[in-house]
Amino acid sequence: MKNFLLILIAALTISCTEKQTALTANEVSSETKTHEKKQPNEKDKLLGTWYVKELLINGKPDPENFPVNNDELILNQDMTAISIDKTFNIEDSGKWERLSDKKFAIITEDERVVFQILKLTDAELETKMLTDEIDMVINYKKEK
Repeated sequence: MKNFLLILIAALTISCTEKQTALTANEVSSETKTHEKKQPNEKDKLLGTWYVKELLINGKPDPENFPVNNDELILNQDMTAISIDKTFNIEDSGKWERLSDKKFAIITEDERVVFQILKLTDAELETKMLTDEIDMVINYKKEK
């Protein structure tokens, strides 16, 4: 009788473990699908040339350390990206990827920066750089 009880407990434990493993695998699969990269379509509002109009550090402009001089961010259909800092005459190129409806990333040789999209219209883009290093919000417009 004692052996039967031990076998029953072992069988139930194995059954519960297998069920939990299956649930965990389904959760991971579902989460992966949710976070899959989205390819932009021709009507993706992110595509085009964006001009920096305002840069906020901790909610305030900091023109001394982060001047705004009509800098540009160009996001192309072929997933290439160009960033032009006109103040320091620096041009950086790389790739970009659409992570979700609310996030995209810029990938250069040196780094990968993820941006949360706070606002996106045909003419305006407001992003928050997702980093622990700095609280930076960048407001862009399509026209100079």
